[in-house]
Amino acid sequence: MNADDIGTGVLADMREGNLSDEDPMDSLGSRGSKGRFKGFRNNYLEFWDKLLRDSSETDELFSAGNMVKGEENKDSRKANDSSSSPLFDSLSDLVAMFSGLRARKIRVAATEAGLQLVTSLVHIAKVKADTRDLKQRQLDAEGKKKRPNVSMMKTLNEGLALTQARIRSVESMIKDSFNKIFTHRFRDIDPAIRSICMRSIGSWMREHPLFFLTDFYLKYLGWSLHDKDPRVRLTVLVILRQLYGTSYENLALMDTFTARFIWRVREMVNDVDPSVAAEVVGTLAVLHAAGVLPRKDMEPVVSLLLDGDEQIRTAAAAVIPSLMTNSKEIIDIDHIAGYDVSLARINANESSVGDDNGDGSHSTLLFIVHIIKGLHGSRARTASTVDAIWYIYHLQLSDWNLFVPCSFQKTQTPI
Repeated sequence: MNADDIGTGVLADMREGNLSDEDPMDSLGSRGSKGRFKGFRNNYLEFWDKLLRDSSETDELFSAGNMVKGEENKDSRKANDSSSSPLFDSLSDLVAMFSGLRARKIRVAATEAGLQLVTSLVHIAKVKADTRDLKQRQLDAEGKKKRPNVSMMKTLNEGLALTQARIRSVESMIKDSFNKIFTHRFRDIDPAIRSICMRSIGSWMREHPLFFLTDFYLKYLGWSLHDKDPRVRLTVLVILRQLYGTSYENLALMDTFTARFIWRVREMVNDVDPSVAAEVVGTLAVLHAAGVLPRKDMEPVVSLLLDGDEQIRTAAAAVIPSLMTNSKEIIDIDHIAGYDVSLARINANESSVGDDNGDGSHSTLLFIVHIIKGLHGSRARTASTVDAIWYIYHLQLSDWNLFVPCSFQKTQTPI
C-alpha cells in the first residue's frame, strides 16, 4: 500500500463521517477528550522520533533498497553518497500529502509529524557528527605514533568516510523534508500551525546553528515578524531573543539577518498586542547588551514606562539596569517623542552624597529619579512607573536615608 492508497482510504472515512470530532493533537485537551487522548500527542511524536532514530542506528534509514548480496559491496559507495532512501521517501511523501489536506485535524497531525521528522534528523546529524569527530581524533592519535597500525588506520579512514557520507545524506533529508512540509505550512491559514512551524525552526536553529543560521532559513523568521496573528509574532520574538542571547557566534552568523530586519523589530515596540510589545523590549535589551544595538535605539523603551499596560511597563522596567553605566555617560531623553527634557550627565562614579554601602545605590537612585522626572507623566502615570520598577529597585526606593537627600539634590547643569 502506497501513500496514495492510504490517503484515499482516509478521505473515504472522512466522507462517511467515521473520524472523531475530538482533536487528539490538542495538548490541552477538551473536557471530553482529556481521558481518551491523554498523552496522545507526546506518544504520537515519540513514535516518529523513534522510527527515524532506530532506523538510523541499524542503517535502514540509509538503505537504497533491496540488493542481492553480490551487488551490495559494489554499490555501497554510491548508496552512501545518495540521499535516496525508500523508508524516508515513503514517510516524507505520506506526511507531506496529509499536511496539505483541507481537514484541519489531519493537517495539524501531519504537519507536526513532518516537523518531528526534521527534529529527529537534526538529532541524528549531531550524533553522526560526534561519531565523525571521535573517529578523526582516533585517526590523528594513531597517525602520531612512531609505528602506527596500518590496518587500524585503514579501518578508521573507511569509517570516517562512511560517517561523513551519512551526514551528507541526513542533511539532504533535512532539506527535502523542509521543502516538502515547512515551506508550505509556515504560511498555513491556521495561525496555530504557523506558530508550530516557527517554534520548530527555532529549535532546529538552536540545535544545529551552523546548518540553520543562514539567510535561507532565517528569512522565514523575518517574514513571520509581519504575521497578522500576534501569537506567531510573539513566537518569532521569543526565538530571536533565545538565539541572540545564546552566544556571540550566533550573533555573527545572524549579522546579515539582523541588518535586514532590525528595523522591523524596533518598530514592534508599538505593536497592538501588549505581549508582543513586551517581548520586543526584551529582545532589544539582549541586542543592546551584546553591543549590536546602540543606546539611542533604546530610548523609545524608556517612554514605555508610562504605557497604560502593566505588562509593557514591567518589561521596560526590567531593561533599566542595562542602561546603567559604570562610567560617565550621556543619556539623551530629549529625543523621546512627547517629552521635553535636556541632556543630563549621569556620573555613576561621582556623587555629592556619600554612598555608605559602596554599591552604587546612590547613583542608581539618581538615575531612576532622573528618568522619572524626564518622563513628565501625570501623578497616576508616575505612580504606575514607580510600581513597575519597584520589584527591581525596591531596596533603593524604600531606603529613606538614601531617597530623601536624592530628592532634594539639584540636577547637574545641562550640557
